[in-house]
Amino acid sequence: MDESGERPADAATAPTDDALRASRLARREVVEAHRKNKGTAEAYDLWARQWYAWCHARPGDVVCGMTMPVDKQVYSGAAVPSTVELWLAAFVTVRPKLKNGKPAPGTGGAGRGVGIESVRQAIKAVTDLQAAQRLDDEFRAELEGVPAPRAGGQVRLAFWPISCRLDSVSSSQLKAILEEHAHQTAMRREELCGDRASGRNINGDYDDEQKDQLSAIGLFEDSARPHKLAEKQAMLMRVSQLLRDSLSFRGDDARKLQLADVFLACAMAREGPQPCRVVVFALNNGKSNLDGKVMLSASMRHATKPELCLQFHLALSFFELYVVFKVDVPRWRPERDEEGRLHRDFYSFHVLPGCNCRNGIFNVRTSLTPQTMSNHCSWMYANIRNPLVNAPKKVHLNRGRSLRDGIASGVSEQQVGRAGNYRGFTALNRSYLTDLPWDMIWHTAGFPTRSGYFFLLRALVQPPEPLVKKVFATLLDSYYEWLESPDFNKDDLDLATKQFVEVVEHLAVVLCQDLAVLYGKMKHFHVFSHAPFNDDAYGFLTFRQELLQAMTDQGANQLQRTAEAAQERGDEKCAAFAREVLGSVATMLEQHKAPGYRQNGFLLAQRQSARSERQKPQV
Repeated sequence: MDESGERPADAATAPTDDALRASRLARREVVEAHRKNKGTAEAYDLWARQWYAWCHARPGDVVCGMTMPVDKQVYSGAAVPSTVELWLAAFVTVRPKLKNGKPAPGTGGAGRGVGIESVRQAIKAVTDLQAAQRLDDEFRAELEGVPAPRAGGQVRLAFWPISCRLDSVSSSQLKAILEEHAHQTAMRREELCGDRASGRNINGDYDDEQKDQLSAIGLFEDSARPHKLAEKQAMLMRVSQLLRDSLSFRGDDARKLQLADVFLACAMAREGPQPCRVVVFALNNGKSNLDGKVMLSASMRHATKPELCLQFHLALSFFELYVVFKVDVPRWRPERDEEGRLHRDFYSFHVLPGCNCRNGIFNVRTSLTPQTMSNHCSWMYANIRNPLVNAPKKVHLNRGRSLRDGIASGVSEQQVGRAGNYRGFTALNRSYLTDLPWDMIWHTAGFPTRSGYFFLLRALVQPPEPLVKKVFATLLDSYYEWLESPDFNKDDLDLATKQFVEVVEHLAVVLCQDLAVLYGKMKHFHVFSHAPFNDDAYGFLTFRQELLQAMTDQGANQLQRTAEAAQERGDEKCAAFAREVLGSVATMLEQHKAPGYRQNGFLLAQRQSARSERQKPQV
């Protein structure tokens, strides 16, 4: 010890400045990764940019449409409580709703100011920003005297709320600011609102006919079609509609879905008389995934209606993107940097290129005009033959309709919650019940909510191999060339690439079979002007006639036997399903008949099924 009685610091064990700086950088990376996993980084970054712009602005500068007053001071940007209170009172609660300084459209010039929800989000964003600033050398010293935001188990800062609940506000000044702004927001909405009955639809659902119209945007001759960039926008609308309706996707799920997130799986055993291939989508959405786990959604081929089949629309969108619109094809061969790490171009491609997310355009290499999901939904609901006029929350209408329809059809609430990736479940659901919600998958595909009924008439005949290989040759030729190249290294081929190639090969078969069935209604669609569907050079027209003939002969007999056997053993649900397939396919063949095919088999089987139903003794 020295003369003062204190023990001198050991130079060997005392942390150096470099070690402290490295530790703070590591913790900063952890905080940033946590922000991204929460799924709120993009929304928070917008407020963070506005915070720094306001702090650094001088008198007379314009920030988000507001001119700074003459007494405006310049701040460092540290999230000090007193500065935050001034920012909320002098900027956030009074700035124009639109960033260009103009009032919101349709408000008559009086709709200025953001809502109370935006103010609460701004507080959350600055809280998130302060946590990052504590690990930054530039702001650490200025925030030394500010308590940590999560001290005592509650999310608070010194004198201002982080939980953004008015009952937990400890600062009287901030509480008064929020209450006054909430009152002004309510008064403004009351003065500027339109017809209050516009959002009073109890269920907020659309019927089956409207669902058919939404899923066929730009597909048939009588379908609604966007007036600009018709084929491209219609393609995005169809796929996004089916993703939200069939898989209960959020808009964020659909926008962020990438090609590397799609893979193929076999259904459970005894799924039916045909092999059932299920397309699975891996999600990691922070809004519903607090644990950062990979969540799975899946889709089977639709039982009777190809135009409602997500696999068909996914295959059609890939053909339109990479063959018709000639969007950039992924480079399958990975590249190594100077440190030997692999960079895969395939990982940056999205399933829905051109859909932007709050001003952030995904996959900007495509030539598609960026559109938001809300723009797609608003156009579709207003332009189908039976418009949805009083539908509230149009962006969430597809998702809500799918989940409510599943519950009405007997799917358990637990499986509906798992299909919709809702949080709030027990640890058992989060940790162990991670398999696919099969009841919901069967229901959305038009099958009974039990295994063993998977049978597709349009899958009775397999398309010829030259036809299948030609469908996505533009997309996969470079992949096979890479595999056969002399410098190919099997260690460079990752599992995600192999699984996506399997999906594409499966979707080629799906596209050939479904286009063969839908040709009668889609024969003027632009896809039929491109090889291999424009002529019989690869055998498409011959395959179509063979498929329709097999559906007429073999399918009618097999379904008739299924209905009779189910009726004998008392399985009314199976018998009703077989009769329903008989009727729907007979109608489909009548609509899409090809020259030279015979329809007697199906029509006779349908009449015989109806006759046996009438002769069944009444209980």
